[in-house]
Amino acid sequence: MSDLIEVASWSGTARATVVFVHGLGGHPYDTWRRAADDETFWPLWLAEDVQGIKVFTLGYAAPPSNWLGTAMPLQDRVGNARARLLATLGREDSPIVFVCHSLGGLIVKQLLLDLHQQKDRSPEAKAFLSRVRQVVFMATPHTGAWHGTLLDRLRFLAWPSSIARVLVANDPTLRHINVSYRGLADERRGSLEHLVFYETQNTVAGVIVDEASADPGLPGEPPVAIDADHISIVKPKDRSALQYVLTRDLVVKNPVRDGQGADFKACELRSIKIEQPMNVAPKLARVALLVGFAVMTFLGVRALTGPSREGDVVASCASNAQKGWIFGGSVTINGGGSTLNCPQKPN
Repeated sequence: MSDLIEVASWSGTARATVVFVHGLGGHPYDTWRRAADDETFWPLWLAEDVQGIKVFTLGYAAPPSNWLGTAMPLQDRVGNARARLLATLGREDSPIVFVCHSLGGLIVKQLLLDLHQQKDRSPEAKAFLSRVRQVVFMATPHTGAWHGTLLDRLRFLAWPSSIARVLVANDPTLRHINVSYRGLADERRGSLEHLVFYETQNTVAGVIVDEASADPGLPGEPPVAIDADHISIVKPKDRSALQYVLTRDLVVKNPVRDGQGADFKACELRSIKIEQPMNVAPKLARVALLVGFAVMTFLGVRALTGPSREGDVVASCASNAQKGWIFGGSVTINGGGSTLNCPQKPN
Protein backbone atom coordinates (compact mmCIF):
# COMPACT_ATOMS: atom_id res chain seq x y z
CA MET A 1 0.00 0.00 0.00
CA SER A 2 1.01 3.65 -0.35
CA ASP A 3 2.50 5.15 2.79
CA LEU A 4 2.73 8.92 3.39
CA ILE A 5 5.46 9.70 5.91
CA GLU A 6 5.99 13.12 7.49
CA VAL A 7 9.60 14.31 7.36
CA ALA A 8 9.42 17.71 9.06
CA SER A 9 7.13 20.69 9.65
CA TRP A 10 6.86 24.17 11.13
CA SER A 11 4.28 25.20 13.72
CA GLY A 12 1.14 27.08 12.81
CA THR A 13 -0.46 27.37 9.39
CA ALA A 14 1.47 25.55 6.68
CA ARG A 15 2.91 27.74 3.94
CA ALA A 16 2.95 24.75 1.56
CA THR A 17 2.97 20.96 1.71
CA VAL A 18 5.72 19.25 -0.28
CA VAL A 19 5.36 15.57 -1.21
CA PHE A 20 8.33 13.60 -2.58
CA VAL A 21 7.36 10.67 -4.83
CA HIS A 22 10.04 8.09 -5.73
CA GLY A 23 10.20 5.99 -8.88
CA LEU A 24 10.58 2.38 -10.01
CA GLY A 25 12.46 0.31 -7.45
CA GLY A 26 12.73 3.39 -5.23
CA HIS A 27 12.46 3.96 -1.49
CA PRO A 28 10.79 6.79 0.48
CA TYR A 29 14.13 7.63 2.15
CA ASP A 30 17.00 6.08 0.21
CA THR A 31 15.95 7.52 -3.16
CA TRP A 32 16.56 11.02 -1.79
CA ARG A 33 19.91 10.51 -0.01
CA ARG A 34 23.38 9.23 -0.78
CA ALA A 35 23.64 7.04 2.32
CA ALA A 36 21.57 6.41 5.42
CA ASP A 37 24.01 8.11 7.78
CA ASP A 38 25.59 10.95 5.76
CA GLU A 39 23.00 13.71 6.34
CA THR A 40 22.21 14.15 2.63
CA PHE A 41 18.46 13.55 2.97
CA TRP A 42 17.43 16.65 1.05
CA PRO A 43 13.69 16.60 1.83
CA LEU A 44 14.86 17.57 5.33
CA TRP A 45 17.14 20.29 3.89
CA LEU A 46 14.13 21.74 2.10
CA ALA A 47 12.05 21.77 5.28
CA GLU A 48 14.87 23.49 7.16
CA ASP A 49 15.54 26.10 4.47
CA VAL A 50 11.96 27.15 3.66
CA GLN A 51 10.23 28.33 6.81
CA GLY A 52 6.62 27.32 7.20
CA ILE A 53 6.41 24.26 4.96
CA LYS A 54 5.51 20.66 5.70
CA VAL A 55 7.41 17.88 3.95
CA PHE A 56 6.23 14.32 3.32
CA THR A 57 7.61 11.39 1.36
CA LEU A 58 5.34 8.88 -0.36
CA GLY A 59 6.39 5.23 -0.31
CA TYR A 60 4.93 2.38 -2.34
CA ALA A 61 5.96 -1.01 -3.71
CA ALA A 62 7.36 -0.73 -7.24
CA PRO A 63 9.86 -3.51 -7.95
CA PRO A 64 11.02 -3.54 -11.60
CA SER A 65 10.75 -7.33 -11.79
CA ASN A 66 8.46 -9.96 -10.31
CA TRP A 67 11.63 -11.78 -9.27
CA LEU A 68 11.93 -9.05 -6.62
CA GLY A 69 8.26 -8.77 -5.69
CA THR A 70 4.94 -7.67 -7.11
CA ALA A 71 3.59 -4.25 -8.06
CA MET A 72 0.18 -2.85 -8.89
CA PRO A 73 -0.52 -1.74 -12.46
CA LEU A 74 -0.07 2.00 -12.95
CA GLN A 75 -3.75 2.93 -12.75
CA ASP A 76 -4.29 0.89 -9.59
CA ARG A 77 -1.24 2.45 -7.95
CA VAL A 78 -2.52 5.91 -8.83
CA GLY A 79 -5.88 5.13 -7.22
CA ASN A 80 -4.18 3.78 -4.12
CA ALA A 81 -1.92 6.84 -3.81
CA ARG A 82 -4.87 9.17 -4.36
CA ALA A 83 -6.79 7.57 -1.50
CA ARG A 84 -3.76 7.90 0.80
CA LEU A 85 -3.14 11.55 -0.08
CA LEU A 86 -6.79 12.54 0.34
CA ALA A 87 -7.03 10.70 3.65
CA THR A 88 -3.92 12.40 5.06
CA LEU A 89 -3.92 15.85 3.43
CA GLY A 90 -7.49 16.24 2.19
CA ARG A 91 -8.73 18.36 5.11
CA GLU A 92 -5.91 20.89 4.92
CA ASP A 93 -5.87 23.99 2.75
CA SER A 94 -2.16 24.61 2.11
CA PRO A 95 -0.76 24.65 -1.45
CA ILE A 96 0.73 21.31 -2.54
CA VAL A 97 4.05 20.75 -4.29
CA PHE A 98 5.02 17.38 -5.79
CA VAL A 99 8.69 16.49 -6.30
CA CYS A 100 8.82 13.38 -8.50
CA HIS A 101 11.57 11.04 -9.61
CA SER A 102 11.19 8.91 -12.73
CA LEU A 103 8.03 6.76 -12.50
CA GLY A 104 6.82 8.99 -9.66
CA GLY A 105 6.19 11.73 -12.21
CA LEU A 106 3.92 9.47 -14.25
CA ILE A 107 1.96 8.58 -11.12
CA VAL A 108 1.47 12.25 -10.21
CA LYS A 109 0.43 13.18 -13.76
CA GLN A 110 -2.21 10.44 -13.87
CA LEU A 111 -3.29 11.37 -10.33
CA LEU A 112 -3.96 14.98 -11.36
CA LEU A 113 -5.76 13.86 -14.52
CA ASP A 114 -8.02 11.60 -12.44
CA LEU A 115 -8.78 14.42 -10.01
CA HIS A 116 -9.57 16.72 -12.93
CA GLN A 117 -11.97 14.13 -14.35
CA GLN A 118 -13.70 13.73 -10.97
CA LYS A 119 -13.86 17.40 -9.95
CA ASP A 120 -17.46 17.97 -11.11
CA ARG A 121 -18.84 15.15 -8.98
CA SER A 122 -16.39 15.11 -6.06
CA PRO A 123 -15.82 18.24 -3.96
CA GLU A 124 -12.80 16.55 -2.34
CA ALA A 125 -11.16 15.91 -5.72
CA LYS A 126 -11.84 19.47 -6.86
CA ALA A 127 -10.43 20.98 -3.67
CA PHE A 128 -7.29 18.84 -3.69
CA LEU A 129 -6.62 19.52 -7.38
CA SER A 130 -6.94 23.28 -6.85
CA ARG A 131 -4.31 23.11 -4.13
CA VAL A 132 -1.66 21.52 -6.37
CA ARG A 133 0.42 24.53 -7.44
CA GLN A 134 3.84 23.16 -8.41
CA VAL A 135 5.24 19.91 -9.82
CA VAL A 136 8.93 19.06 -10.18
CA PHE A 137 9.80 16.29 -12.66
CA MET A 138 13.25 14.72 -12.22
CA ALA A 139 14.24 12.27 -14.98
CA THR A 140 10.63 11.25 -15.62
CA PRO A 141 10.17 9.08 -18.75
CA HIS A 142 7.14 10.91 -20.15
CA THR A 143 7.26 8.84 -23.35
CA GLY A 144 8.93 5.73 -21.91
CA ALA A 145 12.50 4.46 -22.08
CA TRP A 146 14.37 1.94 -24.22
CA HIS A 147 15.30 0.06 -21.03
CA GLY A 148 11.59 -0.53 -20.56
CA THR A 149 11.43 -1.82 -24.11
CA LEU A 150 14.35 -4.16 -23.39
CA LEU A 151 12.61 -5.52 -20.29
CA ASP A 152 9.51 -6.13 -22.38
CA ARG A 153 11.45 -7.96 -25.11
CA LEU A 154 13.11 -10.14 -22.49
CA ARG A 155 9.80 -10.56 -20.73
CA PHE A 156 10.09 -14.27 -19.96
CA LEU A 157 13.58 -13.94 -18.50
CA ALA A 158 13.35 -10.47 -16.93
CA TRP A 159 9.73 -10.99 -15.83
CA PRO A 160 8.93 -7.24 -15.52
CA SER A 161 6.34 -6.22 -12.95
CA SER A 162 2.95 -4.85 -13.97
CA ILE A 163 3.97 -1.25 -13.38
CA ALA A 164 7.29 -1.66 -15.22
CA ARG A 165 5.61 -2.88 -18.40
CA VAL A 166 4.10 0.55 -19.03
CA LEU A 167 7.58 2.08 -19.40
CA VAL A 168 8.09 0.76 -22.92
CA ALA A 169 9.28 3.53 -25.24
CA ASN A 170 6.37 5.26 -27.00
CA ASP A 171 3.83 3.22 -25.05
CA PRO A 172 0.30 4.32 -26.07
CA THR A 173 -0.73 4.71 -22.43
CA LEU A 174 2.15 7.10 -21.75
CA ARG A 175 1.39 9.08 -24.91
CA HIS A 176 -2.20 9.48 -23.81
CA ILE A 177 -1.18 10.59 -20.32
CA ASN A 178 1.32 13.09 -21.71
CA VAL A 179 -1.04 14.65 -24.25
CA SER A 180 -3.86 14.86 -21.70
CA TYR A 181 -1.57 16.38 -19.09
CA ARG A 182 -0.42 19.05 -21.53
CA GLY A 183 -4.06 20.05 -21.88
CA LEU A 184 -4.46 20.22 -18.10
CA ALA A 185 -1.26 22.26 -17.73
CA ASP A 186 -2.43 24.68 -20.41
CA GLU A 187 -5.82 25.02 -18.74
CA ARG A 188 -4.14 25.82 -15.41
CA ARG A 189 -1.31 27.86 -16.90
CA GLY A 190 -1.74 30.65 -14.36
CA SER A 191 -1.97 28.43 -11.26
CA LEU A 192 0.27 25.41 -11.93
CA GLU A 193 4.05 25.72 -12.33
CA HIS A 194 6.50 23.06 -13.47
CA LEU A 195 10.21 22.47 -13.13
CA VAL A 196 11.82 19.76 -15.27
CA PHE A 197 15.29 18.19 -14.90
CA TYR A 198 16.98 15.58 -17.08
CA GLU A 199 20.08 13.41 -16.65
CA THR A 200 23.18 13.73 -18.83
CA GLN A 201 25.45 10.99 -17.50
CA ASN A 202 25.45 7.23 -17.93
CA THR A 203 24.72 4.60 -15.35
CA VAL A 204 26.21 1.13 -15.81
CA ALA A 205 23.27 0.53 -18.16
CA GLY A 206 23.71 3.85 -19.97
CA VAL A 207 21.35 6.83 -19.94
CA ILE A 208 18.05 5.59 -18.55
CA VAL A 209 15.80 8.50 -19.58
CA ASP A 210 17.07 10.61 -22.45
CA GLU A 211 16.38 14.31 -22.92
CA ALA A 212 13.55 13.75 -25.40
CA SER A 213 11.58 11.51 -23.06
CA ALA A 214 12.32 13.67 -20.00
CA ASP A 215 10.75 16.70 -21.70
CA PRO A 216 6.95 16.67 -21.24
CA GLY A 217 6.52 19.60 -23.62
CA LEU A 218 4.88 21.87 -21.04
CA PRO A 219 4.59 25.66 -21.13
CA GLY A 220 7.17 27.61 -19.17
CA GLU A 221 10.91 27.23 -18.75
CA PRO A 222 12.69 24.53 -20.80
CA PRO A 223 14.05 21.39 -19.08
CA VAL A 224 17.29 21.82 -17.14
CA ALA A 225 20.28 19.52 -17.76
CA ILE A 226 21.94 18.12 -14.64
CA ASP A 227 25.45 16.65 -14.38
CA ALA A 228 24.18 13.39 -12.94
CA ASP A 229 22.89 9.98 -13.93
CA HIS A 230 19.39 8.60 -13.39
CA ILE A 231 20.09 7.67 -9.77
CA SER A 232 22.29 10.53 -8.58
CA ILE A 233 20.06 13.24 -10.08
CA VAL A 234 17.90 12.96 -6.94
CA LYS A 235 20.88 12.71 -4.58
CA PRO A 236 22.42 16.22 -4.53
CA LYS A 237 25.82 16.39 -2.81
CA ASP A 238 25.04 19.56 -0.90
CA ARG A 239 22.76 22.57 -0.77
CA SER A 240 24.63 24.24 -3.65
CA ALA A 241 23.59 21.54 -6.18
CA LEU A 242 21.59 23.08 -9.02
CA GLN A 243 18.60 20.75 -8.75
CA TYR A 244 18.29 21.57 -5.04
CA VAL A 245 18.69 25.33 -5.46
CA LEU A 246 16.05 25.54 -8.22
CA THR A 247 13.61 23.32 -6.35
CA ARG A 248 14.04 25.35 -3.17
CA ASP A 249 13.54 28.61 -5.07
CA LEU A 250 10.36 27.24 -6.63
CA VAL A 251 8.91 26.29 -3.23
CA VAL A 252 9.86 29.68 -1.80
CA LYS A 253 7.46 31.27 -4.30
CA ASN A 254 4.58 30.09 -2.12
CA PRO A 255 3.73 33.16 -0.02
CA VAL A 256 3.97 33.33 3.75
CA ARG A 257 0.54 32.78 5.29
CA ASP A 258 -1.15 34.30 8.30
CA GLY A 259 -0.68 32.13 11.36
CA GLN A 260 2.59 30.63 10.15
CA GLY A 261 4.72 29.61 13.14
CA ALA A 262 8.46 29.79 13.79
CA ASP A 263 9.02 26.48 15.60
CA PHE A 264 10.61 23.73 13.52
CA LYS A 265 10.22 20.01 14.14
CA ALA A 266 12.07 17.23 12.34
CA CYS A 267 10.29 13.90 12.59
CA GLU A 268 12.10 10.68 13.39
CA LEU A 269 12.13 8.59 10.25
CA ARG A 270 10.38 5.42 11.21
CA SER A 271 11.48 2.08 9.90
CA ILE A 272 10.01 1.19 6.53
CA LYS A 273 9.50 -2.41 5.51
CA ILE A 274 7.57 -2.99 2.32
CA GLU A 275 6.32 -6.56 2.62
CA GLN A 276 6.26 -8.58 -0.55
CA PRO A 277 4.74 -12.03 -1.22
CA MET A 278 7.27 -14.80 -1.77
CA ASN A 279 5.55 -16.06 -4.94
CA VAL A 280 7.39 -19.36 -4.50
CA ALA A 281 5.24 -21.44 -6.87
CA PRO A 282 5.39 -18.99 -9.83
CA LYS A 283 9.13 -18.52 -9.34
CA LEU A 284 9.81 -22.27 -9.21
CA ALA A 285 7.65 -22.85 -12.30
CA ARG A 286 9.50 -20.13 -14.22
CA VAL A 287 12.91 -21.43 -13.10
CA ALA A 288 11.94 -24.95 -14.19
CA LEU A 289 10.89 -23.68 -17.62
CA LEU A 290 14.09 -21.66 -17.98
CA VAL A 291 16.25 -24.65 -17.00
CA GLY A 292 14.33 -26.90 -19.36
CA PHE A 293 14.75 -24.43 -22.20
CA ALA A 294 18.47 -24.11 -21.48
CA VAL A 295 18.95 -27.90 -21.47
CA MET A 296 17.04 -28.33 -24.73
CA THR A 297 19.04 -25.55 -26.34
CA PHE A 298 22.32 -27.08 -25.20
CA LEU A 299 21.40 -30.53 -26.50
CA GLY A 300 20.23 -29.08 -29.81
CA VAL A 301 23.43 -27.14 -30.35
CA ARG A 302 25.52 -30.14 -29.38
CA ALA A 303 23.65 -32.32 -31.86
CA LEU A 304 24.33 -29.83 -34.64
CA THR A 305 27.98 -29.13 -33.88
CA GLY A 306 29.18 -32.25 -32.08
CA PRO A 307 31.23 -35.21 -33.48
CA SER A 308 29.75 -37.44 -36.19
CA ARG A 309 28.17 -40.77 -35.39
CA GLU A 310 29.98 -44.01 -36.16
CA GLY A 311 28.08 -44.50 -39.41
CA ASP A 312 29.21 -41.09 -40.59
CA VAL A 313 32.81 -41.97 -39.82
CA VAL A 314 32.60 -45.13 -41.89
CA ALA A 315 31.03 -43.23 -44.78
CA SER A 316 33.72 -40.56 -44.55
CA CYS A 317 36.42 -43.22 -44.52
CA ALA A 318 35.03 -44.89 -47.64
CA SER A 319 34.65 -41.55 -49.39
CA ASN A 320 38.23 -40.57 -48.70
CA ALA A 321 39.48 -43.93 -49.91
CA GLN A 322 37.57 -43.56 -53.17
CA LYS A 323 39.21 -40.18 -53.73
CA GLY A 324 42.65 -41.78 -53.36
CA TRP A 325 43.49 -39.82 -50.22
CA ILE A 326 44.71 -42.91 -48.32
CA PHE A 327 48.14 -44.25 -49.17
CA GLY A 328 49.63 -47.30 -47.47
CA GLY A 329 49.04 -48.39 -43.88
CA SER A 330 45.84 -47.37 -42.21
CA VAL A 331 44.15 -44.13 -41.13
CA THR A 332 42.43 -43.63 -37.79
CA ILE A 333 39.36 -41.34 -37.63
CA ASN A 334 37.68 -40.36 -34.35
CA GLY A 335 33.91 -39.86 -34.31
CA GLY A 336 30.93 -40.51 -32.09
CA GLY A 337 33.20 -41.35 -29.19
CA SER A 338 34.79 -44.33 -31.04
CA THR A 339 37.94 -44.92 -33.05
CA LEU A 340 37.77 -46.69 -36.40
CA ASN A 341 40.57 -47.84 -38.69
CA CYS A 342 40.07 -47.27 -42.37
CA PRO A 343 41.45 -50.07 -44.57
CA GLN A 344 44.23 -49.29 -46.97
CA LYS A 345 43.25 -48.61 -50.57
CA PRO A 346 46.24 -47.86 -52.81
CA ASN A 347 45.79 -45.21 -55.48
